[in-house]
Amino acid sequence: MQAELPSEHSETVGYSSSVPAESSSLSDPGLLSTEARTRSITSPPDLSQTNYRNRWNNKNGSYRYSLELGGGSSFAVGPTRRYQNISGSFRLGTGYNLNKTLGIMLEYDFNNFGVPTGAVNSLYGTPPYYAPTNITGRVHLWSITANPIFHFYNGEESGAYLVVGGGFYRKLIRFNYRTPSNCSNCLSAPSLYDQSSNNAGGLNAGLGFTRTLSYGSKAKWFAEARGVWIDNNRTTGKTGYPGYPSPTNYRTVYFPATLGMRW
Repeated sequence: MQAELPSEHSETVGYSSSVPAESSSLSDPGLLSTEARTRSITSPPDLSQTNYRNRWNNKNGSYRYSLELGGGSSFAVGPTRRYQNISGSFRLGTGYNLNKTLGIMLEYDFNNFGVPTGAVNSLYGTPPYYAPTNITGRVHLWSITANPIFHFYNGEESGAYLVVGGGFYRKLIRFNYRTPSNCSNCLSAPSLYDQSSNNAGGLNAGLGFTRTLSYGSKAKWFAEARGVWIDNNRTTGKTGYPGYPSPTNYRTVYFPATLGMRW
């Protein structure tokens, strides 16, 4: 029995001494593989999975606020084409993002439609309602709308979204005329001949695509197409023949195509 004690003691000592040796090898960064050290240095953090949140960012790392600026053209469709043609457009908007998928945009849009010559002639060029020559018309349409936005695709450099909403629309049509001046082949500055306006609620919906300016940049280009429907009432106005409905009082449908930048 006395001869076995040293052997048992030596096995216990040998086992216990191996534990700190193993622990020291795991805790020593110098013993990590080159591949593991390289991966830990070069791999960027995945901000979408973090719980970091502050005044400007959501928990998943997405930006909480957004700003947009854009412009393009709008195209009247259906019966609206009888008294409105192609328009230049402008947009300014700001938004709040609940996360990287859902948000809401508050937008101001302005459109400057022309009035077809046929519509002008039908209103002012037929007897017995005589009017000055050289009459031209413009339709100014602006709106303030609240539009929820759903980003159904979020890539590293590109994305796609759906937008739908509605709000307040104001439509103003102005007819100007010019009279000959003293010089030959000259016309005077435009003078207001007639105008009417209409306020109404409306709806809009569309599809858009985004592309980042550079990798990791918050700024994005966006291209978007929407459809707009405005419930202008059908009351009569003073434009044209007495009792003839003013073009502002017809329901309005058009498609704006917009290019711009969103931050």
